[in-house]
Amino acid sequence: MADVSQNDKVVQRISGDMRRESIRSRGRRDTEGHVSFYPLCCSQRLVLAIIGFLGFLNLYALRVNLSVAMVCMVNYTAIENTNNVSELLMSAADKQREHDCAGNVENSSRASEDGEFVWDKTKQGLILGSFFWGYLVTQIPGGWLSERFGGKRVFGYSMLLTAVATLLIPIGARCSWILLVFLRVVQGLGEGVVFPAMHSVWSHWAPPLQRSMLVGFTYAGAQIGNVITLPLAALLCEYGFDGGWASIFYIFGAFKQHEIK
Repeated sequence: MADVSQNDKVVQRISGDMRRESIRSRGRRDTEGHVSFYPLCCSQRLVLAIIGFLGFLNLYALRVNLSVAMVCMVNYTAIENTNNVSELLMSAADKQREHDCAGNVENSSRASEDGEFVWDKTKQGLILGSFFWGYLVTQIPGGWLSERFGGKRVFGYSMLLTAVATLLIPIGARCSWILLVFLRVVQGLGEGVVFPAMHSVWSHWAPPLQRSMLVGFTYAGAQIGNVITLPLAALLCEYGFDGGWASIFYIFGAFKQHEIK
């Protein structure tokens, strides 16, 4: 096994040297013979940057979608009725007066907007924060795995794990909020290795003169993912299928799996 791993390292080193030599041969040289420009157009580095951009777009789409879906998932009226003990002491006249002021239309619309889960603020905080429990754990191991097995494989398999966990969120939420917390931790474990994996990839692929541009373009997908996901998740929450909120996880999870394939 040691000989096999050593041979794999040698093959990777040779392929990396051949790739760098191929880049140098296509580069523009100055009067002293040093490479001063690497052509980016139609290069594999550009293709890799675009793929990485889309990957990080989906990375943040799977990370923040629950922040919007939570608004549609929670039954805030039931929480208020549970926590507001003083409401039990209200007289019938006070309740009638409150009802007349609010109006039947407002009450019916409020009831239709409420979700199906009675989660207080503590449970909501645990569900949203549990993602970062797993995200914190795999940061350093992600760098080691990327150097050992290659950043491309680590990036792909980790995002596949995150997509599967996203597809299971509606089922987990309807079974138990603890199971939902577990799925969020799994999402964090999967996404925690993505940044180290991409660092490993660009350390072998990006020439020094283009490294900042390529890395910056790749990681810009994360911010674009936030911009696209938040309003799109809100639309799905209002008009989507299976209660609205569940369609957020089904669509984003299925889209990510299709991209990986």
